[in-house]
Amino acid sequence: MVTFDVQFGLDVHCRVLIKLLKNEIRQTSSELYMGTNSPGYHRMMGGRTIYIHLETGDTLYWKTEELHI
Repeated sequence: MVTFDVQFGLDVHCRVLIKLLKNEIRQTSSELYMGTNSPGYHRMMGGRTIYIHLETGDTLYWKTEELHI
């Protein structure tokens, strides 16, 4: 089981995508997308809990992307 909680500060038209990679392969069930169109600065919170099968030697890491529109 993998659990994560995040908090972001975002400006208008900014989006953030958070994803978990297992052995460098994107795990779509872990993805969390946050963003706003409202003017000003916003604080956002979110999280996920997922079950994922791991074997000896598997690697996990988080990747974040800032998406501007």
